[in-house]
Amino acid sequence: MTRTLKSALLGVSALAFAGATSFAADDAPKTLAEATEGPSNVAIWKTGDADTTVYMMGTIHILHPDLDWETDAFEAAWAEANAVFFEANVTSPEEVQAASPLIMSEGFYTDGRKFADLFTADQREELNEALKEYGLTAEALGNMRPWFASIQLTQLAMAKAGGDPAAGIEMLLGARASEEGKTQRYFEGLAEQIQIIADVPDEVWAKSLIEGVDELSDVEGYFAEMVGLWYDGDADGLAEFMSDGWEETPELASKLLYERNEKWAVKIDRLIEEEEGTFLVAVGAGHLAGAKSVQDYLTQHGHESVRVNP
Repeated sequence: MTRTLKSALLGVSALAFAGATSFAADDAPKTLAEATEGPSNVAIWKTGDADTTVYMMGTIHILHPDLDWETDAFEAAWAEANAVFFEANVTSPEEVQAASPLIMSEGFYTDGRKFADLFTADQREELNEALKEYGLTAEALGNMRPWFASIQLTQLAMAKAGGDPAAGIEMLLGARASEEGKTQRYFEGLAEQIQIIADVPDEVWAKSLIEGVDELSDVEGYFAEMVGLWYDGDADGLAEFMSDGWEETPELASKLLYERNEKWAVKIDRLIEEEEGTFLVAVGAGHLAGAKSVQDYLTQHGHESVRVNP
């Protein structure tokens, strides 16, 4: 389950709208207020060449509405940018509507299979115990495929922790860009994102759910630690947080993060080589953290990324 939470918060923006199993450490903040006590230092990187500048910032796809995270470094990058790049257009009703048939066709079994059938009797018992506080059982999820069930559970868990998709950075910056007339561009289509998620084998999603099921009991602490690392600009801490537990389901890390990072680096390289001006890339913070990050792949194209606000 926590792999799904990580993906929804730091990796795949579509997960917040249709996770890596290390939970909060003993000395980690227990509440979001505790995790964000000091001034924000959300990380900003810079790359480019003589006539093109690309700023990059990590985002959180689901946040608390009252969190004050904007920094001087962010505001400077935003003001300078001619256009902003997001993962996908999650603010467009037309885009969401166009993706809805795909959710219906890929999100549910049509051959008689049920979500609960993916688990052994012992696993169902364990899962049902964790789902009690949400008023759900594995059987109640009917014919949902596990990736779609994961989305529903993520939304419930984040709501319990005080998170709101409408307060996610992409939603806020998309609205701000529209108000200010700033050009918005996208690395992927929303339907493309959903297909990436749905193409991960069902057994991988099911394993991810059952591996992290116990941690549903302290979603607030998990949410606080994750947001706190991002808020403090602790890229190394965030990378460690993201990597813990991926060993159990490497397919998720590969499909949801690494392969997409590599593709985005190609697009950023092309942007630097073919266009002039200043651009801001705002994508899930997990894409800019640790090994096989967007910055790592950009290095392979000859572009070094420098942290603007150490």
